[in-house]
Amino acid sequence: MAEKKGTEKAEAKAEAGVEANAKVEAESSSPSQPSSQSKSPPQSEAAPPKSAGPATSFGDGTYEVGVDVVAGRYKTQGPTDDLFKNCYWQRTKDDSGQFRSIIANGNTQGPGSVTIKAGEFFQTSGGCVWTKQ
Repeated sequence: MAEKKGTEKAEAKAEAGVEANAKVEAESSSPSQPSSQSKSPPQSEAAPPKSAGPATSFGDGTYEVGVDVVAGRYKTQGPTDDLFKNCYWQRTKDDSGQFRSIIANGNTQGPGSVTIKAGEFFQTSGGCVWTKQ
């Protein structure tokens, strides 16, 4: 008798599985339901806007002139940091960090300006924001 109950349970499970599969097949072939092939792919998030080219305003960092920033004359109002009121800047012929690569450099504690040329590198630190004139 226990054997008969086990067989009945197995048959009931099999029938339930067949019914579930039939229901899935019916839903996927139903004309009111779009098929999974006609669904549009999930939309990815919008790509960030592409840079319009080299910057005309920038802060601390090292920049390749003509690539990262536009060549020309730049002005600053001076350091924005209340604790460290000094901005260092330097024009260099490369980004090696070697002393011999420095073309010109300076410190400003207030308004200042510098002209940078394509092919040079410009490095600044101390919290100044440089804006092309």
